[in-house]
Amino acid sequence: MQGDGEASFPKRRESPTSTASRAGSARHPRTVPRNVGDIALPPRVLYIILSIPILLAVFTVVIQFCEEYRSNPFNGLNAYSIQPEEEHFSSRGGTQQVVLDYSQRQPVTPLENSWPEAGGRPAVGAGANSSQKPKLAIATTTGDGLNVILPWLAYHRMIGIERFFLFVERFAASDEVAAVLRRQPGVMVFTPGDDLDTRRSNSRIWNETWLSSFFNRPCNYALFVRQNLNLEISIAESRKAGMNWIMHVDTDELLYPGGTKQYSLQELFGGISSQVDTVVFPNYEALAEVGDATDPFIEVTLFKRNFDHVVKETYFQNYRDVTRGNPNYFLTYGNGKSAARISDGLRPNGAHRFHSYVAAPREMKMSEAAVLHYTYNRFSDVVDRKHRCDCKPTDNELKKCFILEFDREAAKAATNIVDDAELHKWYEDRAVWLDKAMVTRFLANGLFTRIYTPQVVMAALKSSGSALSHKSDHLRSTPSHAQQRPISIVLDNKTRVAQNITRDRHEITS
Repeated sequence: MQGDGEASFPKRRESPTSTASRAGSARHPRTVPRNVGDIALPPRVLYIILSIPILLAVFTVVIQFCEEYRSNPFNGLNAYSIQPEEEHFSSRGGTQQVVLDYSQRQPVTPLENSWPEAGGRPAVGAGANSSQKPKLAIATTTGDGLNVILPWLAYHRMIGIERFFLFVERFAASDEVAAVLRRQPGVMVFTPGDDLDTRRSNSRIWNETWLSSFFNRPCNYALFVRQNLNLEISIAESRKAGMNWIMHVDTDELLYPGGTKQYSLQELFGGISSQVDTVVFPNYEALAEVGDATDPFIEVTLFKRNFDHVVKETYFQNYRDVTRGNPNYFLTYGNGKSAARISDGLRPNGAHRFHSYVAAPREMKMSEAAVLHYTYNRFSDVVDRKHRCDCKPTDNELKKCFILEFDREAAKAATNIVDDAELHKWYEDRAVWLDKAMVTRFLANGLFTRIYTPQVVMAALKSSGSALSHKSDHLRSTPSHAQQRPISIVLDNKTRVAQNITRDRHEITS
């Protein structure tokens, strides 16, 4: 290689004077350096010098890619779409993550809020060092009826949510439903129309490339855009209302303040350090044990734990059995939901995370609290998929409509399987846990858990009439012929609720 390298560079023609001079230097070595022009660099050195601009260009591309990854709202959305041996348990790019045990937290001196002069971060409201109770807000985009929304509102209001920003669509946008929702305490309702479209079009994220890439795409992609624009409006409204924290929670989800003594979100958020910007609630997926459930909030008590709350080895060893042939560990999403402290520069990064124009958020992950996701707990959830979007039941067309893989499979099955009994069998095989021995096995190794408190609270709210005071069929999102399953729950006093809270806390940490 050395000889080939030298042959590729033509030799200089030397004058007689230089030849004689070099001949003399053989007898008398020169003590002064040669002229720079007389130095012949080795080929390897030249290659290194020439490669420096290329390496700099590659480095620039890598930096740009990392920045794009940090701002991409879909990072971690399908956290279970690869096989277990390739899965990652690291934090998302672009956040300074601190996994803290809520039960062992220690107060931390707050940052200076004189941003930007003192290098602190602007923040609004209470933290671990404040005696003020944190003010919490929820934003959601929903098309459900009052039979779903009203109990959902009552539950979250009871555990500490003060403000709700409801962006209603489809059934929920009817005049009757919207009128009832506007009368609920702490609720701000946004209905489709020119006013909402104007606010969305004036949004800062409206012109950002990470969101505009989802424009002019149907179904779930369009919903994703609306959720982000709605969440940005909710952040602005939260600041006006003096809220401290905000998060996006769907109406098929319930926040679970595990680890708190009073089953309280205010207790939970009141113990968070003021140095934390975002808090991640790992998601638990509700698992139906009957094929004809109609009220998941009351009928479902079995949950699949997020991998953040289980032993990794157990997760890997049981992956194939717990997925049962489904595409991923969870039927839908697996990256939890994030709550963000209201601060300057805060913006949504999808419905599951937040980002900041000021600095990368410092993130904390809950060790006991979770968001309970009641997905595909009713057979009607599968049937609804074929009516949700106007897409042909082919793989390519379904990818254009649905972001999540199981949603595509459900829509395809609901469209192609004509026989109702056969479709019901497909649903039970994929989403219902009828095998008691397998349920017992996963409860024993910690992948599953029982959580009773939401069931008890919801039953109490409904029995008292405070959660659902409007029972007219035209205000319900479920078919009027659907019959409620009998619930054998005795709610004589608060002792029963306290017992279930204690049991939940024991089971979720066992």
